[in-house]
Amino acid sequence: MSEPNEQNLPKRFGEKRLFLSPEAVLKYEDLMKSIKGNRIFTSPNLAYYDREEDLVKAAILVSSEGESFIKKHRGILNLIDKGLRLMEHSLEPGTFKERNEVVLEEGIEIKRISRGGQSNVYLLTVDGEKYVIKTHIPRKIGSGDVRQPYINEMLQVQLLKRDLGNELEKLGVVLPTFLFASGQVVCVKFEEGERPEEHELINILPPLVEKIRNYITNQIRQGNSLFQNIDLDLVSDLERKIKVENFIKRPDGKFVLIDPFFLL
Repeated sequence: MSEPNEQNLPKRFGEKRLFLSPEAVLKYEDLMKSIKGNRIFTSPNLAYYDREEDLVKAAILVSSEGESFIKKHRGILNLIDKGLRLMEHSLEPGTFKERNEVVLEEGIEIKRISRGGQSNVYLLTVDGEKYVIKTHIPRKIGSGDVRQPYINEMLQVQLLKRDLGNELEKLGVVLPTFLFASGQVVCVKFEEGERPEEHELINILPPLVEKIRNYITNQIRQGNSLFQNIDLDLVSDLERKIKVENFIKRPDGKFVLIDPFFLL
């Protein structure tokens, strides 16, 4: 893997909303490096505005799993870039309908899963292996965006997994596997399974909520601004319930907590 720059940084990973700002700083770089196997690739001159309207150096954070994926499938980042541009900026040939599927090469395709208020969600299939990709839906600077850069989300989950992973596994809960993220694009391993019933989680949720809530509180107390204005994504704060749709029950019986966090 060579270090991306403004010439070769894939457009979707850099995003067309980048600005020329050589003096911009990459936030949370030390925390990113504290996770074993992480690699960071930055642009020397490009930056984007984050949730706090700060200019942040454009970068891609790659996990050890992501590096293995990229090495195994040479040129995959550029193929994903091409696929996302086709999905988001072109129509089905000869129609006025948006694309729902793009075949990039034999065995490599991207399909649309959903489009929410904040993200486009896609399923990437590479030689039979599946991954979920999300991209931010464009918004205007100063529009009161409630999103955070995906690279922050990846780091939050990595830290939670590193520091609390063993305790969560004792509850039967595991966290998603992130491959890579930029400010505007993220890729995670697709989890096979089904939505659990609420009764299956009734004994898990109270201790799970307590452990993650306490972790967030302690991170903020220690001065980690990465967790500022971050909370658990709950159905109701009074009921202390995490949304059932935020879980996937894997064939091995483990529950994957897909989207742990909510931005205040």
